[in-house]
Amino acid sequence: MSPIALTEYKIKKKEAKAEVARAKNATMDELYKKLNNSHAEKYVFRLARARHRASLDLSGVRAVKCEDGKVVRDPVEVRQTWRKYFLPILNEEFPREKGLSYHRQLDRCNHGPQRK
Repeated sequence: MSPIALTEYKIKKKEAKAEVARAKNATMDELYKKLNNSHAEKYVFRLARARHRASLDLSGVRAVKCEDGKVVRDPVEVRQTWRKYFLPILNEEFPREKGLSYHRQLDRCNHGPQRK
């Protein structure tokens, strides 16, 4: 990508990001205005749901394929699928020999009575 095209891309990206932020702010402002009328309860729950979704830890992964090839989209099932995948990998014990440094540490330890 040429330097000119790259700078043009960055400018367009920045403009698009600003436009999305403006649209989100306008929507939230409109929602807060609706909280003052008689049907406010419906909008309170909508606002709470939106805030809850924004606070979730899942920022990028919304769908995952599980072992049987089925696409999982429910956030709870996505976490369970990741857990089932990573748990055996992260808890697998690999055989290793005790090196010389281990025996040197044992030799340095004084197993007799200790004074403070």
